[in-house]
Amino acid sequence: MHTLTKQFSACNALRGATAALTALLCLSALPPPTLEGRWKLVEQRYGSGSANLVSIEAPLHLEFTVSGGRLIGRIWAAEDRSKALGWPALFTEHGPRPIEVRQVSIQAGSNLARAVYRVAPASADGDVLEIAEEYRMAEGGTVLSGTVTVTALGKCNPVGSYTLHRRFEREP
Repeated sequence: MHTLTKQFSACNALRGATAALTALLCLSALPPPTLEGRWKLVEQRYGSGSANLVSIEAPLHLEFTVSGGRLIGRIWAAEDRSKALGWPALFTEHGPRPIEVRQVSIQAGSNLARAVYRVAPASADGDVLEIAEEYRMAEGGTVLSGTVTVTALGKCNPVGSYTLHRRFEREP
């Protein structure tokens, strides 16, 4: 009887190990999460501030899709997807502003999106703004977190900057 118990225990241990190995193989066969999909801005904070600055009425949406073998981004405010612009884009309370794109880096199969662009001054005595956005996937691909750094460029040197911290959640 004792030998039978040992054999039964050994058999159960082997089944458990086989099940664990099968689960690991299944997990490794899953494709890694990518940026592809639709994201909704749920949190935005200045620097180390604690106030969430996201507009409940008109949250930003960001979408990455594969087109012609390339990953492209689109962004829009509120729920009106028909007014989407190519990412990067700058939305203000008065609508979108024209930008000069300096760099965009997003690739199919990647978990990182980065863009640098400039915005002309709103007035003759204003400064050009350089904006750098960078987003990475987190929490197993359900969250896109990142920063938006806005730098005011004076005539010769940067004259100031601030950073926004953003958190997007994947939409179904």
